[in-house]
Amino acid sequence: MLEVLGIAIIGCARALGLDSMTNPYPIDEFNALFEFNAATVDFFPGGFEFDEWKQPWRWFRSPLAECFHVFGLANGSGSLLAVWQVDERPLPQQPIVILGDEGGVGVVAADAREFLRLLTGPAGDELRVFHDSDGAFFWGDDDDDLDDEDREFRRARDAAHEVYASWVKERFGIAPVAEDGYEVIEAAEEIWGEALKELTHRLDAQATTGRDDH
Repeated sequence: MLEVLGIAIIGCARALGLDSMTNPYPIDEFNALFEFNAATVDFFPGGFEFDEWKQPWRWFRSPLAECFHVFGLANGSGSLLAVWQVDERPLPQQPIVILGDEGGVGVVAADAREFLRLLTGPAGDELRVFHDSDGAFFWGDDDDDLDDEDREFRRARDAAHEVYASWVKERFGIAPVAEDGYEVIEAAEEIWGEALKELTHRLDAQATTGRDDH
C-alpha cells in the first residue's frame, strides 16, 4: 500500500476538486459537527477545535503532504488533526491522524465517524503524540489546586460534552465510547499503525539525506 502511495502521491488533493467546495469540509460528518458546534456547544473534549482545510506543508516539507488534509487542532499546543488519504475510497472512510507539535505522528481513528465517537471520550483529556511515543495517547486533567473559575469552566465543559454525546448518537447513531476512548485509537492502530510507522520512517530518512524521492 505504501508503495502505491509513494508512486501516486502527487496530485492527491487536486484530484478531489476541493477548490469548488461550498461547505467548509468535503466530509458531511465534519460539516454537521461544525454547524452543531457553532450553534450549540462551546467546549469539545480533548482540546479539539476546527481549523481550515489545508495540506500540512510546513509539517511534512514533502509532496507527501498532499495526502494529508488538516481539519482541526488536537490540543492547546498546536498539534494538528488530519485525514490521511491512503487510497481511492471516499474521504469519510479514510483514517484520521494526529500530527504532533513535537514531531510525532499517530493514528487516532479509522474513519470520520470513529473520530466523532472518539470525541465522546473523557472531556478533560487532550490528544497527544510525541516523536518517541508509541502512538497517540490522552493527556489527562490535573485536579489539584483548582480555583472557582476553573471549577466553573469544567462544569460548563462537562455539560457541553454530555450535549455532544447525545447529539452524535441521535444524528449518526454513534454510541459513546465505553470508557476512555482508547478502544477507538487501538482499533485504528491495528489497521493503519504499521503503515503510518513505515511512512514516518521514510520521511525521517528523507530528512536525514536531505532529498525527496518524489
